[in-house]
Amino acid sequence: MLDLPIYIVDDDDSVRDSLAFLLQELDYQIYTFSDGAQFLQQAKIAQPGCVLLDSRMPIMRGQQALQTCHIQHAFDSLTEREKEILRLIVQGMKNQQIADDLCIAVRTVEVHRSSLMKKFETKSITELVMQYSK
Repeated sequence: MLDLPIYIVDDDDSVRDSLAFLLQELDYQIYTFSDGAQFLQQAKIAQPGCVLLDSRMPIMRGQQALQTCHIQHAFDSLTEREKEILRLIVQGMKNQQIADDLCIAVRTVEVHRSSLMKKFETKSITELVMQYSK
Protein backbone atom coordinates (compact mmCIF):
# COMPACT_ATOMS: atom_id res chain seq x y z
CA MET A 1 0.00 0.00 0.00
CA LEU A 2 1.25 3.49 -0.82
CA ASP A 3 1.74 5.85 2.10
CA LEU A 4 -0.05 8.96 0.88
CA PRO A 5 -3.84 8.91 1.19
CA ILE A 6 -6.22 9.80 -1.60
CA TYR A 7 -9.38 11.60 -0.52
CA ILE A 8 -12.40 11.38 -2.82
CA VAL A 9 -15.01 14.06 -2.20
CA ASP A 10 -18.11 13.73 -4.36
CA ASP A 11 -21.85 13.90 -3.68
CA ASP A 12 -22.58 11.28 -6.35
CA ASP A 13 -22.40 7.83 -4.73
CA SER A 14 -21.71 5.99 -7.98
CA VAL A 15 -18.81 8.28 -8.95
CA ARG A 16 -17.33 8.12 -5.47
CA ASP A 17 -17.63 4.33 -5.28
CA SER A 18 -16.24 3.77 -8.79
CA LEU A 19 -13.20 5.95 -8.16
CA ALA A 20 -12.58 4.29 -4.81
CA PHE A 21 -12.82 0.81 -6.35
CA LEU A 22 -10.45 1.70 -9.19
CA LEU A 23 -7.83 3.27 -6.94
CA GLN A 24 -8.01 0.56 -4.27
CA GLU A 25 -7.18 -1.96 -7.01
CA LEU A 26 -3.96 0.03 -7.56
CA ASP A 27 -3.17 -0.32 -3.85
CA TYR A 28 -3.84 3.28 -2.79
CA GLN A 29 -5.09 4.24 0.64
CA ILE A 30 -8.58 5.67 -0.12
CA TYR A 31 -10.94 7.75 2.01
CA THR A 32 -14.33 8.82 0.66
CA PHE A 33 -16.59 11.70 1.67
CA SER A 34 -19.99 12.73 0.39
CA ASP A 35 -19.51 16.45 1.04
CA GLY A 36 -16.86 19.06 1.74
CA ALA A 37 -17.84 19.64 5.36
CA GLN A 38 -17.45 15.95 6.17
CA PHE A 39 -14.05 15.94 4.46
CA LEU A 40 -12.82 18.99 6.38
CA GLN A 41 -13.99 17.52 9.70
CA GLN A 42 -12.56 14.04 9.27
CA ALA A 43 -9.58 14.18 6.90
CA LYS A 44 -6.03 14.75 8.09
CA ILE A 45 -5.56 17.81 5.88
CA ALA A 46 -2.25 18.75 7.46
CA GLN A 47 -0.81 15.45 6.16
CA PRO A 48 0.34 15.25 2.52
CA GLY A 49 -2.08 13.51 0.22
CA CYS A 50 -4.22 13.88 -2.86
CA VAL A 51 -7.80 15.16 -3.06
CA LEU A 52 -10.11 14.27 -5.93
CA LEU A 53 -12.78 16.89 -5.51
CA ASP A 54 -16.08 17.42 -7.26
CA SER A 55 -16.10 21.16 -7.84
CA ARG A 56 -19.85 21.31 -8.45
CA MET A 57 -21.40 20.14 -5.22
CA PRO A 58 -24.56 21.80 -3.94
CA ILE A 59 -23.41 22.96 -0.49
CA MET A 60 -19.68 23.56 -0.41
CA ARG A 61 -17.68 23.97 -3.59
CA GLY A 62 -14.05 22.92 -3.67
CA GLN A 63 -12.62 26.29 -4.75
CA GLN A 64 -14.65 28.27 -2.02
CA ALA A 65 -13.45 25.74 0.71
CA LEU A 66 -9.82 25.98 -0.49
CA GLN A 67 -9.91 29.76 -0.37
CA THR A 68 -11.49 29.71 3.08
CA CYS A 69 -8.78 27.36 4.35
CA HIS A 70 -6.10 29.60 2.85
CA ILE A 71 -7.54 32.71 4.50
CA GLN A 72 -7.90 30.94 7.85
CA HIS A 73 -4.33 29.66 7.64
CA ALA A 74 -3.07 33.17 6.84
CA PHE A 75 -5.02 34.64 9.76
CA ASP A 76 -3.75 31.95 12.13
CA SER A 77 -0.16 32.82 11.17
CA LEU A 78 -0.53 36.48 12.19
CA THR A 79 1.15 37.90 15.27
CA GLU A 80 -1.03 39.68 17.82
CA ARG A 81 0.26 43.05 16.56
CA GLU A 82 -0.55 42.11 12.96
CA LYS A 83 -4.09 41.12 13.99
CA GLU A 84 -4.47 44.41 15.80
CA ILE A 85 -3.27 46.39 12.78
CA LEU A 86 -5.46 44.35 10.43
CA ARG A 87 -8.56 45.16 12.50
CA LEU A 88 -7.71 48.87 12.29
CA ILE A 89 -7.08 48.67 8.53
CA VAL A 90 -10.47 47.01 8.07
CA GLN A 91 -12.02 49.88 10.02
CA GLY A 92 -10.61 52.21 7.35
CA MET A 93 -7.82 53.79 9.35
CA LYS A 94 -4.76 55.21 7.58
CA ASN A 95 -1.16 54.44 8.56
CA GLN A 96 -0.74 57.63 10.58
CA GLN A 97 -4.01 57.04 12.46
CA ILE A 98 -3.00 53.46 13.26
CA ALA A 99 0.44 54.60 14.43
CA ASP A 100 -1.11 57.26 16.67
CA ASP A 101 -3.72 54.85 18.04
CA LEU A 102 -1.11 52.17 18.88
CA CYS A 103 1.66 54.60 19.87
CA ILE A 104 4.08 53.17 17.31
CA ALA A 105 6.02 54.62 14.37
CA VAL A 106 4.36 54.96 10.97
CA ARG A 107 7.21 52.90 9.51
CA THR A 108 6.30 50.05 11.89
CA VAL A 109 2.73 50.14 10.60
CA GLU A 110 4.02 50.06 7.01
CA VAL A 111 6.19 47.01 7.76
CA HIS A 112 3.24 45.19 9.35
CA ARG A 113 0.95 46.09 6.42
CA SER A 114 3.52 44.66 4.03
CA SER A 115 3.73 41.49 6.09
CA LEU A 116 -0.08 41.19 6.12
CA MET A 117 -0.24 41.49 2.35
CA LYS A 118 2.42 38.80 1.91
CA LYS A 119 0.70 36.40 4.30
CA PHE A 120 -2.69 36.88 2.63
CA GLU A 121 -1.04 36.93 -0.83
CA THR A 122 -2.75 40.18 -1.80
CA LYS A 123 -1.55 43.04 -3.96
CA SER A 124 -3.63 45.87 -2.51
CA ILE A 125 -5.17 46.94 0.76
CA THR A 126 -8.61 46.66 -0.85
CA GLU A 127 -7.95 43.02 -1.73
CA LEU A 128 -6.64 42.39 1.81
CA VAL A 129 -9.79 43.86 3.36
CA MET A 130 -12.01 41.85 1.02
CA GLN A 131 -10.26 38.59 1.93
CA TYR A 132 -10.37 39.33 5.65
CA SER A 133 -14.06 40.20 5.47
CA LYS A 134 -15.02 36.79 3.97
